[in-house]
Amino acid sequence: SVQDVALAKGEIFAGLPADGVAVFNADDAQVEIWCELARVYAAAAGDSARPLVDEVLIASLLEAGIEEQTVLARELDLDAPLVRSGAVVVGAGARPYAALSAHPDVDMMSFTGSTRAGQSVMENCAKGIKKVALELGGKSPNIILDDADLPKAVARGMMHMANNTGQSCNAPSRMLAPKAKYEEVVQIAAETAKSIKVSAPDSAEKGAIGPLANANQFQKVQGLIQKGIDEGARVAAGGVGRPEGFNRGYYVKPTVFADVNNSMTIAREEIFGPVLVVIPYETEEDAIRIANDTPYGLSAYVQGSQERARGVARKLRAGNVHINGAFGGMGTPFGGYKQSGLGREGGQFGLEEFLEVKAALGWGEA
Repeated sequence: SVQDVALAKGEIFAGLPADGVAVFNADDAQVEIWCELARVYAAAAGDSARPLVDEVLIASLLEAGIEEQTVLARELDLDAPLVRSGAVVVGAGARPYAALSAHPDVDMMSFTGSTRAGQSVMENCAKGIKKVALELGGKSPNIILDDADLPKAVARGMMHMANNTGQSCNAPSRMLAPKAKYEEVVQIAAETAKSIKVSAPDSAEKGAIGPLANANQFQKVQGLIQKGIDEGARVAAGGVGRPEGFNRGYYVKPTVFADVNNSMTIAREEIFGPVLVVIPYETEEDAIRIANDTPYGLSAYVQGSQERARGVARKLRAGNVHINGAFGGMGTPFGGYKQSGLGREGGQFGLEEFLEVKAALGWGEA
C-alpha cells in the first residue's frame, strides 16, 4: 500500500506506484507470473489517480509481430487501444520486451528471463531512463561441508537440481564437495540421479520429471552435455541422448558430471536442464572462492553444521543463501547479485521496486 511518512517540518515522503509498468516473464512460470502481477496490484492499491498498467499500447505489441494470445491480462480488451487492467507478456521471444522497454508510455520494466535478454531490456530502458527490475540467470553453488550428513545433503541437492527438469534459475547446479569425500559425494549424487523417473506428463507419478520446454532448449542441453564430455568431465550418471523408453520428445537423462573444474563450460554456463556438476575443493576458504567465482549471484546453498554453515553463508555473494535445505515464504525477498539481476521480488522489498518516492514540501502548511 502507499506509505506516507511525516517529517519534522511537515514534508511527506510518499511511496507512489510507477505510472506505466510492463511485466515480462520469458520463462512462462505461472506462479511467478501472477506473483509479479500481484506485486504491481499491491503497489497500486489506493492510488485512484492511475490504473495499474497505464497506457501500455497493444498496438506496439502487434506491430512487433506478437500474436494476440501471447498478451495475457485480466479483463483485457484487445480491441481497446490501452491496457488498463494489468498485463503480462509471456515467452514470445525478443520482440515484445524490446517493444515494451522502448515504448514512451512504459515507465518501468519488470523482466524475468535470461541474462542476455535482460541486458537487452536494460539497453532499451536506458534510452528512456526507465526503472528496471530484473530476475535473470544463475549458476548456483551448493557447498557440502565436511561435517554434513552426506547421504541426506547430497541426495537433497540432486533432487532439487532435477526439480522442474532443471529449468529453475536458482537450481543448485554446482555441487562443491570436500576433496577427501569427493568420490562418496559423486556416488550418492549419481545413484540419486539414476533413481529419478522421467515420464510423459499424462502418466507421470509424484516425483517424476517431464520434458524440457521446447526443441531449442533440448538441443542446448544436449550440446552442453556433449561439451562437458569433450572438455574431459566424467559422466557419473546420465549423459547425451534421451532416457530409456523415449525415442522422441524433449526428454533428458538426469545427469551427473564428476572431475569438473570451475573453468569448464558446464561449470560456467547456465544449462537449464537436469545436469549437476560436482567440483572438489581443498578447504572451506577454497569452497567459498569457487562458489563466488561466477558471473551470477542469484542463490547459493550450504550443507553442514549450523554454526559453520552460517559463517560460510555470510561470505557468499548471492541474493539468497539456503542453509541445510531451508526455503523462504512468499514474503522472502528474492533476487540476485551481479549478472543475476537487479532488485528483489517478494514482501516489502518486492513492493518497493514498483514505487516512486515523492517529497511534498509545505504539505501541512495552511
